[in-house]
Amino acid sequence: MYTFQSSIEGKEFPLVLLEDRLKKEGYVIGGGWEYNHGYFDLLLSQQGEYLYLRLPFEAEGGELDKDDSTVRMLQPFLLCHQYDPDRDQDTSSGAMSAAFKQFQSPEDKDAELSSEQIDQRQAAFDRAERLLS
Repeated sequence: MYTFQSSIEGKEFPLVLLEDRLKKEGYVIGGGWEYNHGYFDLLLSQQGEYLYLRLPFEAEGGELDKDDSTVRMLQPFLLCHQYDPDRDQDTSSGAMSAAFKQFQSPEDKDAELSSEQIDQRQAAFDRAERLLS
């Protein structure tokens, strides 16, 4: 995991505004959300591993399933999930491989990041900051 500073950290937004703006850029609400916190995830790469730009948030004065939910943005980070390449050695097509990997648990949920992967997040994150400024 690689954390970094951001101009949106600590800012509050209506959750519906975040959903509207970020989903248009390809972000999804990650599967690890709860009633009081969650993540917007952007898949940056799936070349041997899954590289995500993650924008965490927490509820301010209410629960996330309410129409008027307000959230406060937390420190963003990059996350790399490394999968076992031998698990799907019998599949050759990318679509078939992806179909199996969606049910496969990561071999390493917090794989080490290369400097190239860290650099890769900059353009995507700059767009998110502009959308939310």
